[in-house]
Formats: sequence, C-alpha cells, structure tokens
Amino acid sequence: GNELRLPKSLATPIIMVGPGTGVAPFISFLYERRAAAKAQGAGAAARLGPAHLFFGCQHRVGDFLFDKELVRLQEDGSLTQLHTAFSRDAMDTAASGEWRNVRLNVNYVQDLFYMSAPEIARLITKEGAHLYICGDGRAMAADVHRELVATLQNECGFASAVEADTLLSGLATEGRYTREIWY
Repeated sequence: GNELRLPKSLATPIIMVGPGTGVAPFISFLYERRAAAKAQGAGAAARLGPAHLFFGCQHRVGDFLFDKELVRLQEDGSLTQLHTAFSRDAMDTAASGEWRNVRLNVNYVQDLFYMSAPEIARLITKEGAHLYICGDGRAMAADVHRELVATLQNECGFASAVEADTLLSGLATEGRYTREIWY
C-alpha cells in the first residue's frame, strides 16, 4: 500500500505538501531523516536527498506554530527548502477574496509550485522524488493535484494534462505519490 513513510534511502528526494495540521507527519519525517543521518556517521547529512516542504496556514502570526522548529531543521540540513503560504495575509487584504469563482490575492500552497516548477519537475522525473500530500481532502488535495498536473505538463512538455496525470497515477502505484487526506 501507499502508507505514509519515508523512502528507504536517505538520498531519495522528498516533496511534502502539508498545510495546517497536515504538516505534523512531515515534521516527524524530518526528524527521522536527521536521526538516520546522524546514526550513519560523519558525512551522512551531506548525502541527504533534497527535502522540500510546502506549508500553509491562514496567518503567519498565530497560526505558524512550528516556524522556529522548521527553520532549525532547514539550518541543520534536514530540510532543504521551506515554501510557505499564508492565505489570509494577502498583500492587499481589501482586494483578497473571490470574483467569478477566481481567487484574488489569496496565497495557497499550490500557488507556490509555480515558483519552483522546474525544480519540482526535475526532482520527480529525473531524481526519483517521493511526493506526499497530507491534509484537507475537500479542496486542498484536489487543488494541489491539479497544480502538479499543470506543473508536470508545462515543465516536461506533455501534450496534455492526461499524460501528466497518468505519470502521477504511475507514481502512486510505485508508492512514490502518497496522499493522506481527510474530509
């Protein structure tokens, strides 16, 4: 099955998407990576594969409970890149919201993929990255999947979204794309 667990090799890249409480298993992942590298001795930390965490919540102040902890994990090399989105801390809060079913000035985790699209596509298609989504199944998981499809289609030159979606389905079958979501 596709249980939520780290790849066997510490060198395998991981991409984690965990807004809100969905971040909890990924903090555990990062501590596990750090402990495993330490147990392997000198130089093991340098052999850790890239680890990207896409985290989001409504407000940086008050909701970002693990900020200092995640910064420390990034500083010690357990986490390569922390990507954050704060949906209610829009640059222009008066203009944020929805108009004709289009989000305006609202920043969600899937919106961060655009800035990292080449890296995400490379890690998934060339480096064998494992991809994890954890959190809300009502909207976030579908939105993240849709953005992953768009990212892979654009960056890999797929002729259609169906080709990119087929790639993600294959990764799920291999245990490289795991979604732990709740409704």
